[in-house]
Amino acid sequence: MNQPNAARELKAQGDSAYRQGQFAQAVAHYTDAIKADSTNPTVLTNRAMALLKLERFTDAVDSCTQALRIDATNVKALWRRGTAYYKLGQLAKAQCDFAAGLAIEPANAVLAAELDKSVKAIEAAAGIPQPKLSINAALEPVAEPRSPQDFERAWREHARVPARLYEYLKLIPTDKLPALFRASLEAGH
Repeated sequence: MNQPNAARELKAQGDSAYRQGQFAQAVAHYTDAIKADSTNPTVLTNRAMALLKLERFTDAVDSCTQALRIDATNVKALWRRGTAYYKLGQLAKAQCDFAAGLAIEPANAVLAAELDKSVKAIEAAAGIPQPKLSINAALEPVAEPRSPQDFERAWREHARVPARLYEYLKLIPTDKLPALFRASLEAGH
């Protein structure tokens, strides 16, 4: 059996084990599928979901990060990594992933709810509500980034206020996001 066929068969076995609630078995099959073909982000995000079920949150973050290196606009990877970060108590990182996912899929109600939940958790932990500012009120003038460096700089600036980060990401044409995220990941940030 060639590698892509082996990977497909192992993924199917992982999917079956997952549906049966055998999450550790699913992780094993998905891991073997990744060894056979490491270019499929779906297998990585499926493994992340099984890892979440096993409460192996750090491993889920790693699996999603691998998927995002392949496809920086993979909404499931952003959502599942955000969920893992949330469970690890890394609320700002969770918020960033949920906001990035919403920038790609603005109508995604699940991501919107997760973003809202993470904002409320941060507010509760800080004891004070975060400002509900629109990006236009906070930063003038607003423009899409001219380079990956501009994108990273703005990302760091807006990361403290997720609503602003979300609004900023909405300004960037979706066809430009993969290159910007890829450049950021390749730079190690």
